[in-house]
Amino acid sequence: MEITIATNKPATKSFVFSLENAKPLNLPALYFGDIFELKIEAGNGLGGYADFTGRADVILEAGVGLPASRELYASTSLSYSSSFYSGVLDLNTTALASAVAGESTINAFLEVNASYFGGDKQTLLQMPVKINNQLIA
Repeated sequence: MEITIATNKPATKSFVFSLENAKPLNLPALYFGDIFELKIEAGNGLGGYADFTGRADVILEAGVGLPASRELYASTSLSYSSSFYSGVLDLNTTALASAVAGESTINAFLEVNASYFGGDKQTLLQMPVKINNQLIA
């Protein structure tokens, strides 16, 4: 899954079409059991890259869960290469299995955070996502 984030927008509206087009988008549904590469392009919302892109002192992490209860279903660290931050997001976790047990779908959030050297953190993306259970997992 490829995602472009506009860092000049609030985290709840930062998933956009492309670096050049900051029109907000909705995240596609996810499926319990899926394991996929998550590729994130961070833009400044004005057609260029975010000011932290490629800096070694900035770490991006992505997670799926419920921010209100701080329940984390799955997470990954994202490494930088060739204008993208990427990592493997594994939605086949015990925590997610417990959450979807007996349900056909659950609602959660995909969140992407940047951690800066010195301890500062910024939520870049926090968007609702539907997670579908699967008959064959």
